[in-house]
Amino acid sequence: KLKLINRVLSLRPINYIFKYINYLKLKLYNLFIL
Repeated sequence: KLKLINRVLSLRPINYIFKYINYLKLKLYNLFIL
């Protein structure tokens, strides 16, 4: 199952980057609220 995930990530790095950016946005948003 992990190999499948790695394969998907290697095929679609843009999606991975988007997820990471969204994660950072959430972090920053939470920091500003607190």
